[in-house]
Amino acid sequence: MCGIAGIISAGIDLRERKNVLEKMSETLRMRGPDGDGKYITGEAALIHRNRR
Repeated sequence: MCGIAGIISAGIDLRERKNVLEKMSETLRMRGPDGDGKYITGEAALIHRNRR
């Protein structure tokens, strides 16, 4: 099973909020402890966790 989460914001530079994204990723750890990925720009951030 996998887990996906994300944030979109025009008012906050999400590249400066990596600690929040790391915490979001940790909440999904049980969904996929084998792998993870991140896509972060100033206005969008996506994370995923997957099980192999």
